[in-house]
Amino acid sequence: MTSLFLDASAAPPAPLRGHLPALGDERVTVTSRWLEFDGRPVVPISAEVHFSRLPRSGWRRTLRLLREGGVTVVATYVFWNHHERTQGDRHSDGDLDLRAFLEACREEGLEIALRIGPFVHGESRHGGIPDWVVERGGIRSNDPDYLALVRNWYTRLAEEARDIPLLAVQVDNELYDAPEHISELMAIARDVGVAAPLWTATAWGGAQLPVDEVLPVYGGYPASFWIEADVEFDERSASNFRYDAERDEAGIGADQRDEPPAVTNLDLERYPFLTCELGGGMVSAYHRRLAPTARDVAALALTKLGSGSNWQGYYMYSDGRNPGEHLQESQESGFPNDLPRIDYDFGAPLTAAGHRRESWAELALQHRFLAAFGERLAPMTPRFPEPGDLRWAVRSDGDAGFLFVTNHAPEELLPARRAAFAVRLADGVVELPELDVPAGAFFVLPLRMPVGDRLVDWATAQPLDLGEDGSLTLLEVEGLAPRVSVDGVVGGLQPGENVVAGLTVRLVGAAEARRLPAPDELPVTVTVRSEAGEPRPTSPGPSGRAATPTDWTGALAAELACGGGWPEGELRLDWTGDAARLWNGDALHADSFFSGRTWHVPVTAQLAPTLRLEILPRANDPLVYVPPRMRERTGAQVTRAVVVPTED
Repeated sequence: MTSLFLDASAAPPAPLRGHLPALGDERVTVTSRWLEFDGRPVVPISAEVHFSRLPRSGWRRTLRLLREGGVTVVATYVFWNHHERTQGDRHSDGDLDLRAFLEACREEGLEIALRIGPFVHGESRHGGIPDWVVERGGIRSNDPDYLALVRNWYTRLAEEARDIPLLAVQVDNELYDAPEHISELMAIARDVGVAAPLWTATAWGGAQLPVDEVLPVYGGYPASFWIEADVEFDERSASNFRYDAERDEAGIGADQRDEPPAVTNLDLERYPFLTCELGGGMVSAYHRRLAPTARDVAALALTKLGSGSNWQGYYMYSDGRNPGEHLQESQESGFPNDLPRIDYDFGAPLTAAGHRRESWAELALQHRFLAAFGERLAPMTPRFPEPGDLRWAVRSDGDAGFLFVTNHAPEELLPARRAAFAVRLADGVVELPELDVPAGAFFVLPLRMPVGDRLVDWATAQPLDLGEDGSLTLLEVEGLAPRVSVDGVVGGLQPGENVVAGLTVRLVGAAEARRLPAPDELPVTVTVRSEAGEPRPTSPGPSGRAATPTDWTGALAAELACGGGWPEGELRLDWTGDAARLWNGDALHADSFFSGRTWHVPVTAQLAPTLRLEILPRANDPLVYVPPRMRERTGAQVTRAVVVPTED
């Protein structure tokens, strides 16, 4: 058993106010440590959803599931190359109708963070800048001809967003060494009518940003596709599962920088710790296949929260599909990686068809906690113990606090630990009972938490919310015996309603809280027309990394059909292979690289009755990384095929 002690009794320093006059308005206040809406501290929760990668018919369902999952802000890129692939031939209708999407967000009660580029990255060809702009030269600089094109682009966006309240705007993305260009883009955007109380800029990689003009925002992913295939696990990603004061995950987009990370020019004491890209999963490149679990996603998010994040922003929260071919990042377009042509599959909390994954339920529990306790948590500063075997931290205002524990890391089984926590607060030391922290566990526990006229000294279950009747709801933490101390009286807890020292405490079971509705599944007939040949070795592309195959001879060929035709919903395929393509007649409908996770493909009643599937066989190849648990799966086959209809 390990005894763990931390002194969290000091009152936090008073935040700076009014020191960033370019940011905020009568409703939104920016302090050096947190944000306030109408004078109350908040922890916003933003979810990246790319409207142009989703069918318009599914926008409302996706937005409602965001709101149901506790999200408060929609973040979206606007891909210039989706809207204007040829100069002057601009499209803003159907799935590309930005105004309709923004109106839907507001009607669903969601704030908006608009990321307008021109360079957005998003694993898009040329980062979302159309070919015809790239060919003119001068991109991502203050070249007058380039800025004139940007002004025209921004003017059209301003017209579409006119009179729609925006919470935040970001220009460009992952620009590390040109603060003067960011300032110029912001000036143009404001000049043509883009307005918001907050202007943000991605700050990872030691970015040099306009001082006091933007809020720096950060990220962290459970795994990274942008490193080489022979790296088993990126230690920079592993850092996201440890509590510390470091905001910058330097590995994000490292292959987009020519130089190693610099030291930022910002004094971070002037800015709250805000995130915009906590990995809601991870997309696969051809050379590096990744499949983070729901627990990876949730453990990372909780660790960032315990490390001081006061804005939980997820990238991605919804999968998507490119609105046409040759719009993806590829070695052919000068990027280091090959991505699927159509699918933008992050394994995100929501699929492209608007269906929930397990990570949606995991994150919803954290969001429920933030909805109830975010106002208390935001002013609390993180306190970190000396590094040890168990990863933990406390956020405290001196009088009360929350204890965060993460005993989980991707692709690594951290052993169970027996620990006794003691935390000093202003009125004395809070001693928790000895806890057997299971392998893979992550949780947050309350310390000296007022609930009505009672004081919860501690609990070994996670706070969920406060009832209007003065009750407290707690979430069972798997492996921990649920107990609570109220005004010095300790009581064990059972699922349902308990009363301890006059306080009603409701305990929600861990399995019950995470349970998703069991979907209806319709069988899909898979008719193999020709078996796969022998796997072929991969070949490097221009960047030296493995390139997507162009020769599909020797692929398994099959036909897929659903009795009575395809419903509105998604096809779920469990398969083995190297790469797969699904054809609707002569049109490529979906494509994927094998990582071991289920392939979720949107289907509609408008598809042909029979879809054609091709799967290239897989062999272990030194130029292609797959998760260790998937390496024994070789060849080419479909092991499960069902359709799940979408419910309104």
